[in-house]
Amino acid sequence: MKNFNLLKLSFAAALLSLAPVSQVYAQPHIAAFDGNPYADFVGERVMITSPTTIARSLGYTITDDGSDPATNWGGPIIAPINSSIVKADPYLACGPLTNAGAIAGKVALIERGDCEFGAKALAAKNAGAVAVIIVNNVDGGPVGMGAGAVGAQVTDIPVLMISKDDGAAIVNALNSGAVNITLSKWGNNTNRDLGIVKSGVSMWHNYAIPGSQMTNASSHTPYKGINAAVVANFGNTTETNVRLATKVTFHPDGGGSPSVIRQDTSDALPSFPTSDSIRTLMNKNTYDLNNSKQEGRYEVNYEILKDGPDDFVFDNSYTHNFYVSRNVFSKGRYDFSKNMPMSNIGYSYSSTQVNNYVMGPLYYVANGGYQINALQASVSLGGTSNDLDGTLGNLLCLVWKWVDGSNGQPKDSVIQMGEAVMVGEASYKFDDDDTSGQFFTIPVKNILDQTKPLVTEGSTWYWVTAAMPKAAYLAMDGQLNYLVRSFARSHAAAPYKEYYGPATPTDYDALQQTATNEPGMFPFEGNNFIDSARFSQQRKGTLPAIPMIISQFPVSVNETIASASNLNVAVFPNPAKESITISTNLKPTNDAITIRVVDGLGRVVKFENRKYDGNSKFTLAVNDLAAGNYHLIFSAGNDTRVVNFTTVK
Repeated sequence: MKNFNLLKLSFAAALLSLAPVSQVYAQPHIAAFDGNPYADFVGERVMITSPTTIARSLGYTITDDGSDPATNWGGPIIAPINSSIVKADPYLACGPLTNAGAIAGKVALIERGDCEFGAKALAAKNAGAVAVIIVNNVDGGPVGMGAGAVGAQVTDIPVLMISKDDGAAIVNALNSGAVNITLSKWGNNTNRDLGIVKSGVSMWHNYAIPGSQMTNASSHTPYKGINAAVVANFGNTTETNVRLATKVTFHPDGGGSPSVIRQDTSDALPSFPTSDSIRTLMNKNTYDLNNSKQEGRYEVNYEILKDGPDDFVFDNSYTHNFYVSRNVFSKGRYDFSKNMPMSNIGYSYSSTQVNNYVMGPLYYVANGGYQINALQASVSLGGTSNDLDGTLGNLLCLVWKWVDGSNGQPKDSVIQMGEAVMVGEASYKFDDDDTSGQFFTIPVKNILDQTKPLVTEGSTWYWVTAAMPKAAYLAMDGQLNYLVRSFARSHAAAPYKEYYGPATPTDYDALQQTATNEPGMFPFEGNNFIDSARFSQQRKGTLPAIPMIISQFPVSVNETIASASNLNVAVFPNPAKESITISTNLKPTNDAITIRVVDGLGRVVKFENRKYDGNSKFTLAVNDLAAGNYHLIFSAGNDTRVVNFTTVK
């Protein structure tokens, strides 16, 4: 995909008095404007156009977005599809449809369940459908869909999934009359049509943050809010006097009265032509949230204002929420009723990735003194495989403390060698009952002293990661996109680089040099490079779903934890040149044994599965490693120990 310039910003003066930003960074490089690849940026536009009671843009997943014809199935949306929706009969569509005559030339609505997605799509195709919409049968958003045994036969009609709630609204409306839908890659030949791009608004720092962190939130730069939205002119008319109005409201838990925190309107964009049809409208000043640990919900409402009417007003506004929680840090969406993160997709670093990889979100801890109790994460194997125990053995998550500018490195908002120090680990041994896509809550151990809690430090970044084998997919949020926030903050009145989900494979050079080989998870790019390829990746919600759970009350670093590991591990020689011997007190066991070596950037540079063969000592070659400092992570069942060692040449 081509790079193009998003730097078409409309700024406004702040309406409220704001505290100064404490750090100022140079603005990042922005690609030169090149062509008009806006369709790649926006993605497919899926809209219910009538009845007006349910008219809106729909969240969706699609089996073929045009990005990879070799692996996608179904068909891409090319020419606009304007059609009515017909509910399949039977609704599950696991065989021939009895209402094929009604389905022909229409969009088929089908419920998920009982058979493969490909079989459902093929039944609709055979009935003459022009597109297929599958309704999720579980709560949450739509998920990715595999082709199964027969999906490859569906090559010419789009296959999408929508949420259970959106599907229920459509079914209810069908009981009273027709429901019409438009599927297009850009506009729909309307005369006047502005819209907020899907996943194109600025988020706050987190989706959820513990109330303990908010008592002096205004004094911490990462917790500043900034309002911005990517707006597109989908119509055929140059629009005038275009503005973005924003309102931020706090709704306290327990039924208290809502309070308006912020209202602003961007400066007017005098002319918004169709030939230059995408802009980022924003207020260049940041704002503060309440300095209070009161739990509740922040609601951010965005609305496009302009001269004259709009032919499709249902994407002229957008609302997103984030939460002050009891003890949860989460970048992605979180279901507080189930105490679990939400995920729509699984993601492997690259379809051609040959090495293990590390991914995870960054969390800023304002107020220290709280124990990191647990991490939550989920992995899958792809396809229909559920053999987590036999294939992966265990799930390892790591906690890193990141101090920008430490170890002699520049203070540049980019994790560099030696700046991130491993401080905690969370290991879970899979058993026969565990399944792909299941979330696990894994207790965190202090790797320096497992008899002591891992207690946070204030004004500090923590990177929580999953050390992923190359065969596995890490659960992603699937909806939220922090790229617009990162972009807006880097172009604020006081520019600030804020990144959200670093990822790193072993081949670090390729990560830096080839944008299309990585999912745009900062900060390992180092330049906040905004282009259509990265946005199109991020709008799919490629955000690791790994919440961090802390204690509700402060904890002393001197407390003793009774359930310390009985596993002892030592490494010699140290420093090492050719190989190391790993000495353990391991007893005879059938548990899976994994040996990982992680470097100072969090990269898994060695990964081996071993079996106990009667010897509690293990030899590992290290002559292929560059000279430097490494972490050896030795896991046996649910016991894990981390030992640092050095290689020399």
